Amino acid sequence: MSTTTAPHEHPHQHEHQPTKSRAARLAPGAVALTALIAPVAFVGLAFDASDADHGGYQCPLREATGIPCPACGATRAFFHLANGDTSFLHFNWMWPAMWLLAIGWAVLLLVRGWRGDKLVGTRVRDTWDGMATWSMKRTVATPFILLAPAWIVALANIHHINAG
Repeated sequence: MSTTTAPHEHPHQHEHQPTKSRAARLAPGAVALTALIAPVAFVGLAFDASDADHGGYQCPLREATGIPCPACGATRAFFHLANGDTSFLHFNWMWPAMWLLAIGWAVLLLVRGWRGDKLVGTRVRDTWDGMATWSMKRTVATPFILLAPAWIVALANIHHINAG
C-alpha cells in the first residue's frame, strides 16, 4: 500500500486557478479594497470631522419610534475616523470596526489572488453548502443576531449620539 496521495487529496495542497491571469485573480480584492477605502478617504479629504455633527439629518426610524437603529451614529463615527479623530469611539464604533474587518477580508482576497488560490476557502464553501439545511427561523434570526452588537453600541453611546 502506497503512502503517497494524489495532489488534490493532500490537505495542505493549494488549489490553483492556472487559467486566469494574475491581474484577473487580483481584481476582486482590488475592487473590494478600493470600494471600501475610497469613500472614507473622500470624506476625510473633503470634510472636517465636525461637519457630521451639524448635518441636521433626522433618521426616519428614530423620528417615528424614538429608538435608534443599529446604524445610529455610524455616519458621525466614519466622519471622525476619516479625519483621524478618535472621538469616533463616542459614536457607533462598531461600524468602523466592521469596516476594518472588511478591509482585512479584501486584503485576504488580494493575497489569495496573488498566490493563485481559490478566493473562497474550504470552510466558507462547506458552510455555504450546509446552509441548504437552514430553517426559516435561522434565516430570519441571523440578521438580528449579526446586527445586535452594533445596536448595543448605539444604545450604549446614545448620549453622545443625541448630543450631535
